[in-house]
Amino acid sequence: MDANAFSYQWIRTDFFWFYDTEIPGATAPTYTLQEADDEKWIKVRISFTDNAGNSEVVESFEVGPVYTNKSDGGLRLVSLTDTSAGDEGLLQIFDDTSKRWRGVCDDSWDRKDADVACRQLGYAGSAEALTGIIWFGYPPLLFMLDEVNCGGTENTLLECEHAGRGVHDCTSWEYAGVKCATSGN
Repeated sequence: MDANAFSYQWIRTDFFWFYDTEIPGATAPTYTLQEADDEKWIKVRISFTDNAGNSEVVESFEVGPVYTNKSDGGLRLVSLTDTSAGDEGLLQIFDDTSKRWRGVCDDSWDRKDADVACRQLGYAGSAEALTGIIWFGYPPLLFMLDEVNCGGTENTLLECEHAGRGVHDCTSWEYAGVKCATSGN
């Protein structure tokens, strides 16, 4: 070997499931946060090999949790099973005040509400409004919206009528979800 060499591998840690995942392609000295890093912890593994062939590996401490740039009222779907596609799941809404993802209660949740949510997520509309979803995840998922009543033409769930931000009478088995249509039906 002619020169000293450093190599880098950035790692995403999920503290809910307690596992590390190497981030594909993240092998530069610096790393730009991605959507998949949301609510995860990030660290870097640095390998050093000197010109005599001696090597050493060190890992940084995790930094986080990371919150990528989210907008108030932004939506995401959390898969309900290992096999479900990305177009269905538990619906979560971002609360800019707390900088946390929150739940949507299924009281009055129907197809019009699901249509608005799916369109906001970039789908053609909904195939099904899911109700009665149970969440025992960590951290606990507080509710942001209840009694959602969309007319069907709104662009976001926050534009729909609802009981008020954070106002709810819901329990951990009353989360709303959607199954979105991937093409016009």
